[in-house]
Amino acid sequence: KITVDSNEVLAVMYITKGDTCDYLIQFDFPEQGLEKLKLGKYFLGKDSVFIDVKKVRSKYYGHYDEASGKITGTWWQLGKEYPLAFEKTEKDYRIKRPQTPQKPYPYKEEEVSFFNATAKIHLSGTLTLPEGKGPFPAVVIVNGSGQQERDCEIMGHKWSLVLADYLTRQGIATLRYDDRGTGQSEGNPYTSNTLDFATDATAALMFLRQHPSVIKEKTGIIGHSEGGIITEMIASQTRQIAFIVLLAAPGIDVIDLMVIQNRKMVESENILRPEQYSELDQMTRKVFNTILKTGDNQLATKEILNIYKEYARSLDSSQIKKMNLSEKNIRAQMITMLSPWYRYFISIKPSRYLTKIKCPVLALNGEKDLQVTPDENLAAISDALKQGKNGNVTIQKMPSMNHLFQTAATGSIGEYSKIEETLSPEVLQIISTWIKKQTL
Repeated sequence: KITVDSNEVLAVMYITKGDTCDYLIQFDFPEQGLEKLKLGKYFLGKDSVFIDVKKVRSKYYGHYDEASGKITGTWWQLGKEYPLAFEKTEKDYRIKRPQTPQKPYPYKEEEVSFFNATAKIHLSGTLTLPEGKGPFPAVVIVNGSGQQERDCEIMGHKWSLVLADYLTRQGIATLRYDDRGTGQSEGNPYTSNTLDFATDATAALMFLRQHPSVIKEKTGIIGHSEGGIITEMIASQTRQIAFIVLLAAPGIDVIDLMVIQNRKMVESENILRPEQYSELDQMTRKVFNTILKTGDNQLATKEILNIYKEYARSLDSSQIKKMNLSEKNIRAQMITMLSPWYRYFISIKPSRYLTKIKCPVLALNGEKDLQVTPDENLAAISDALKQGKNGNVTIQKMPSMNHLFQTAATGSIGEYSKIEETLSPEVLQIISTWIKKQTL
């Protein structure tokens, strides 16, 4: 195991003899959902090992002791070195994801491409069509934050694939697609924001509505997390949508969401004392307000570094280390936090869209979701839809479920990869039953 910032990370190395008597090496971090990492050069000698793990920009140098059967060495990553030793075992550490569907599927699957005329880019995805003659009700599945390929693989969980597979087996066609600039899709995600990504999802919706095997009047969108905001945006602007499903979607202003999210993450690590959380919230809000009001990245970085420096004075050295508050780490975070996407994202007020939505809405949140907390966000979604006089709304908080709708013990991000369940069967059934009811 590697110890990084007081957290132990399990590493597994598989060494097997190839057909030509050369050795083959596979490197995994199973608890992070990382399997079969892409390797560069590697060398396996009588008593030494060298591996270039290109996927995570790391290298490992080790010495093999034949008597003990152990490999002892050093893991190098981002200019830092960590001791890492391996010992031989027969235990199978490979990631278990029992819900991932296996081919052949009992339905049609098509590789498709569609054009976003607004951005002038082509996007690629997978269309699934149920058994039978059709046409069928249908949904577009919109991924959450970050550049995701169509299956939305998170720590070994192929989240969107599992959802699409279940719905298709229930008679509902689906379209899932590679995010802009990811997989087979064109475009530059680094100069784009949530509103731009909404034009991609709109293009997917229009493509799906025009497909001959789909009932266009019975076509909707399922959006998860930021994908939920995108779904809210689209549904507020068009009547060419039969229903929407909001999964862990923000309902409160995103700047408030992120303040709460940061607090919940720190709470889950038990880093601060109870009386310290108020100051944490104030500091977090100062950082976000600085991002919103300071357009110059260099000036914003300087101000934010000063905010963190001032805040760190209230912490002890152990807390500073656990919260990764070194100047190097903060500067690394600024690359994302001062990007066009992030600047726009924290300015979003979902209520502006929710009050305009007239189609049927199903909104679900996990009770143990630490990223989009259920009570504040479901209440805000409900209030905004009522304000807009939407009479077909179903809202439900799912007991013991996290942000990915896995049945969870704590809801922490570190738990996602350790749970074999990808997506709760109960949630899958609720979504399917509700869509069928709306499209009868």
